[in-house]
Amino acid sequence: MNAIRQYVVFSFITSLAISAIVVEYVPFLRETGFSLSEIALLSLGYNVLIAMVEVPTGIYADRHGCKSAVQWSQIIYVAGITLYGLTTSKAFVIMAVVLTAISFAMQSGARQSWLMSQMTAATTPKQRRRAFADSMLAAQCGAILAPMLSAALKAQWQVNVFFLSAILSLIALAVTLFWSPDQPIARPHQGWAELFHQGRLAALEYPLLRWLGWMSFVFALISVVTNQWSLALRESHWPMDGYWVWFAMQAGLMLGSVAYRQLPGHHAPFAMVVSLTIAGGCLVFAVRSPDYGWMALLALLQASRAFFQVARDHTVQSSVPMEVRATAASWISLASQIGMMAVLGFTSLVTIGRHTALEAMQVTWTPAGLALSTCSVLFYLRYRVKRYAWS
Repeated sequence: MNAIRQYVVFSFITSLAISAIVVEYVPFLRETGFSLSEIALLSLGYNVLIAMVEVPTGIYADRHGCKSAVQWSQIIYVAGITLYGLTTSKAFVIMAVVLTAISFAMQSGARQSWLMSQMTAATTPKQRRRAFADSMLAAQCGAILAPMLSAALKAQWQVNVFFLSAILSLIALAVTLFWSPDQPIARPHQGWAELFHQGRLAALEYPLLRWLGWMSFVFALISVVTNQWSLALRESHWPMDGYWVWFAMQAGLMLGSVAYRQLPGHHAPFAMVVSLTIAGGCLVFAVRSPDYGWMALLALLQASRAFFQVARDHTVQSSVPMEVRATAASWISLASQIGMMAVLGFTSLVTIGRHTALEAMQVTWTPAGLALSTCSVLFYLRYRVKRYAWS
């Protein structure tokens, strides 16, 4: 199907753009003068901003079309990532964080809703599951290639990785020009307040979506890895290069996507709980594992993460009325952002006075892993998801 191919290409290029900076990002912040606790606060602010605009941007997508929302998201991202490249002070970084947060929120739910609207009438549930998994696979291919591309260009021509990310994002924007016509789904007379209310009801009305909201909140515990792994690796003097660790993590994400692609739909709820329980175990044991064992556990963690993300996104898009699909998806994403804010707030507090990422990793990963595994099992038992319909 042409729409699926267009979406897969877009996923690949946007992932290429975002991942071009990932290995260098936290060290860049350190070089700009941010402490470990300030980096955690910066990430907290990023997620607070996303939470603030998550639902309004979902409403925009339902009223004006998902294609329009995705295109504006790319434009805003280019502006934000260019600011990073021009950074001369912390103020520039903060402005860039604001713009990239708005960009993320605008695209959250909108791109998946566009794909679902193109597939619904002509595809089977199995084909839809595979389309979401294939897009995740394409994204991980981009994520694997991006650090190698940025490292090669930086070594050969001293290319600024942020400007490289901006150029790739413009190419992704160009791809959306070829997307199939996207019509606003919401009726013209529906106001923002009405769509806000309908999207909230859609996210809360279905037991399965309520459960996914809680699971998305808990899923955010994995975010403790984001700001610490690259610095911890630099401080550890382990034999692996950061790009190889990134490669292993992306390979894990690909494995999780393939697993969901092959799994029968009715087994997915239990498998989602198992995947997050495994992820929690990986966080606990990674702290106690040196060099290659640590890298292998990060890869397994990412496989669990990918399985949950693909399953969640597909389920939300399959279970919500088309008229408020992007808004409802934004409500589910909001639950994840609130979880990230809680995690980053905790990380900021416990890393005060700790001068190395290895110290920060030791005091944050274990409680996060234990909480993730325990809460996943408890939520599964509470909502008895195995009785719910699963597309």
